[in-house]
Amino acid sequence: YKRQDRFSYKAFSLKTVNKLKKEPFFFRPEMRDAEQEKKEVMRWIQLLHERSAHTSMISIAEGLRRQGASAEVVEMAKEYKCPPCQKCGIPPPRPYVSFETPPEKFEVCESDFGEWKHPVTEKTTKFQVNVDVRTKLRCGQVAFEQEGSRNINSEEAWNMYLRSWYQYFGHPKILRVDPGGAWKANTNLAKIENEGVYLDVIAGEAQHWISAVEESVREIKGCMSKQAAANPEITGTEAFYRAVHALNCMDIVDGHSSLQWALGRAPDIEGRMYPATGVNLTKQLE
Repeated sequence: YKRQDRFSYKAFSLKTVNKLKKEPFFFRPEMRDAEQEKKEVMRWIQLLHERSAHTSMISIAEGLRRQGASAEVVEMAKEYKCPPCQKCGIPPPRPYVSFETPPEKFEVCESDFGEWKHPVTEKTTKFQVNVDVRTKLRCGQVAFEQEGSRNINSEEAWNMYLRSWYQYFGHPKILRVDPGGAWKANTNLAKIENEGVYLDVIAGEAQHWISAVEESVREIKGCMSKQAAANPEITGTEAFYRAVHALNCMDIVDGHSSLQWALGRAPDIEGRMYPATGVNLTKQLE
């Protein structure tokens, strides 16, 4: 016997196939013990599976159907689970994923914290970044800027969220956060639950679910470092807010900037959101 990719009838014992081709094979009126008949069917299916070099049960069921086996036998063959195959089977090459419908604007918010150290003053700036999943609009708040470092507590995290996100867009439907940090405090969990917001805590193994805010924190820190290199006197707070504004204006999402997606219009070359009258942009560019 030479195993083939497709189902091969030569791999089966004639006796086994003929045994399973009885019509009907079980639930006959003259049978007194239906469970005994079921066990007999499963024994022959197991034998058929082993003699076919543990081939796919879908192929075996299809072969039995073509050979004239009853529908009940075919269904039992599809449902049969071979313990050795389950134990030694090859895992799927990639995890199963699902494609979700893109949320509405300001429906899903991702929140995370970041830390940046000034290369000259060596002061540490702790901040919070909130990102709208649909438009990639970034809203941030600086917690403190000081020498040394400490963690952001639960009260500071909640107040920064209210100042940077809630006062402009209200509460989102889903708030995705990192499992560690101030968001997991019991006081914050109670506040979020009372507001009717679903707190989606993303495990460390699934950071791709909060990739937008993780990428934003990395880009903001990189932009702050570039500003400090060009202007050593700049503070961490000013560098943070300038970085957030620059990324909201320059980052392109589906052909538009984040500000244009969220607010309906994009800033001009100087960052103004209002129409500039009497300004010669050609002269400024020169």
